[in-house]
Amino acid sequence: MVKQLSSPRARISKHLLSPYKKMKKLVVTKACARQINKLIKGNSTNKKLIQKAFQRLQTDYSQPALRLHKLSGKDYWSVSVAQDLRLLILVETKKIYLIKIGTHDDVY
Repeated sequence: MVKQLSSPRARISKHLLSPYKKMKKLVVTKACARQINKLIKGNSTNKKLIQKAFQRLQTDYSQPALRLHKLSGKDYWSVSVAQDLRLLILVETKKIYLIKIGTHDDVY
């Protein structure tokens, strides 16, 4: 008789899986893609900051490091990528749309 093993997922603590329950697909708009390319062209620091923000958004967009807040009177949310670099997003059930990225003055 073969002994059945519990699934590998059953052995993982539930609190370790909680960020992955919120994982959403990132959808980049054409305008945002152009803005990202402009920001990272010749600037490796911006590239690293944007990549880190995207990883955080995808795994758990409510992380305090992102300083996520809803914009008043709109359906958009704002995320801080760096000191003066903001990302406007639209959050849906399974997707996060990246709408606009730029400095504080450019985005608002």
